[in-house]
Amino acid sequence: AAAAIATQHLLDMGHRKIGYAGAAPAATQQPTEFPPAVTEFPQHKGYWSTMRQAGIDELASLGFYSGGYFREDVIDMLSRYLEKQRGKLTALVCDMDYHAAQIFSAAMKAGIAIPDNLSVVGIGNTPWSEALNPGLTSVSAEAEELARLALLLCGQEPISKVAVFKATPKLVIRN
Repeated sequence: AAAAIATQHLLDMGHRKIGYAGAAPAATQQPTEFPPAVTEFPQHKGYWSTMRQAGIDELASLGFYSGGYFREDVIDMLSRYLEKQRGKLTALVCDMDYHAAQIFSAAMKAGIAIPDNLSVVGIGNTPWSEALNPGLTSVSAEAEELARLALLLCGQEPISKVAVFKATPKLVIRN
């Protein structure tokens, strides 16, 4: 749901050339572009389905293995990708705020201004989203709601049936 909310927000802002950036399977160990056929993570599906519902079939997807920190080879690869997509891509949905922060760094290196030349939306609404300049618009998992559900579960008798609790993601817009 979070990637669908992020994608819909960008569509509502008038973007039609929206890409998706997120983690590639760790087994690849190398930054790589990947086609829709290999995007099996739930976040990818939210992006793809929202774009297709909007009648947009030309999709751009970038998978990268970040290694858990700001590796220079990842930033270089992202910078080259953004340079190659200059004018073709106006926005990116990132699978997590941390990857959005890497996109911010790569965009700066490529001389691409956020949000003037590229809009970016992350997922998680982590401290990264507030620390970036400009601030990152991000989809929150509604931590308070999740905490309330966790406390509710802690005080309950053991659950004999499978219980499903869902927190509704919320878009946090920053400039």
